[in-house]
Amino acid sequence: MAIVKIKGILVKKGEVQRDSLIEIEDGIIAATYPAAGYSGVVDYNFSDYYVGPGFIDLHLHGANGTSFTHGGHDDYVKILKYCASHGTTSVLAGISTCPKAETDAALTSFGQYISRAKTNYYACAKILGVHLEGPFISPEKPGAMDPAYIASPSLEQYKLWESSGILKMITLAPEIAGSKEVIEYASACPGVIVSAGHTTANYEQVNEAVKWGLSHLTHFYNAMMGLNHREPGAVGAGLFNPGLTIELISDFIHVHPKMLELAWLIKGTDGICLVTDSVELAGLSDGCYINKNGAKRIVQGSKITTENGTIAGSAHSLDTAVHNMVECGATVWDAWQMASYNPATKLGMEHEIGSVAAGMCADLAVLDKSLKCVASFVDGKMVAGKQA
Repeated sequence: MAIVKIKGILVKKGEVQRDSLIEIEDGIIAATYPAAGYSGVVDYNFSDYYVGPGFIDLHLHGANGTSFTHGGHDDYVKILKYCASHGTTSVLAGISTCPKAETDAALTSFGQYISRAKTNYYACAKILGVHLEGPFISPEKPGAMDPAYIASPSLEQYKLWESSGILKMITLAPEIAGSKEVIEYASACPGVIVSAGHTTANYEQVNEAVKWGLSHLTHFYNAMMGLNHREPGAVGAGLFNPGLTIELISDFIHVHPKMLELAWLIKGTDGICLVTDSVELAGLSDGCYINKNGAKRIVQGSKITTENGTIAGSAHSLDTAVHNMVECGATVWDAWQMASYNPATKLGMEHEIGSVAAGMCADLAVLDKSLKCVASFVDGKMVAGKQA
């Protein structure tokens, strides 16, 4: 493969470098250096744009009218193209709480897709693995998921799903009997994130679960016990336990800007992973839609709710997430790191993706000065946008 050169404002770990070149060979970053004095060919000139590592979304369920849980391979591509159009180059495919047979079928389908993607080129973001959001969650905190499909934690069942070889994350409620065994087993597997979410666990219960191997909190602040002066709750544990990273949906709908700022001030840049929790209605116009189960979902801008007003996922994107964290006071790199390097590190893949450096995969996001995505590259190939 020919060497590809991209010029732009380089967003590297801890800094932003103006007028830089990224040199790519065979889908891998070969070098980065100042563009000053270089007079050769530049394949993509993004001089007035930020060029940084592609975003990695640990938590999304769908977009463009379809979902990972119920879709097929063509549907995955539709979702992944939406992701790429917003600078996201890698994702965990989210399976929401649903009938066991649907989870089994989805895992089989994902495994086939991931295997095919190794030998077939798809001009879209990559699926790194699967995030099971449930079914081992609290029936008291179902969110918009159907309580009928919530199940008691079962190590035997988890092992069956794990045998697919593609599980990378599970969200569960650690206070429920049986969770300890699942947490201890799953957390011992390299590259698997065990996260608490849709939970009634209090401060002490979350901290105890960290000793078992819990290391993450799903859509922080939402569907968990909040911060109170006499009971710090799961939120307090997330803020103050250094053994936990937290997900933030920074759409200014799920979480107030000041609470985003609070989380960042306490956890620091290293402790946060930005996510979208986007669902099948992301990318669609405002209106009322009926989902697969016959339930109504209302889309208003970036807000998606049930009939009774309960938030039901989002129509969020990671370029907007980065923009909003900058609005909350973070630097461009701080916000970018939360959407790239941090999730890569959480997955144990920080030596492959999540930053721009020699030897890293050439997965890149290009954002304009307003931090809106204008292009993205996967393995050195442009999969969204166009030449500046």
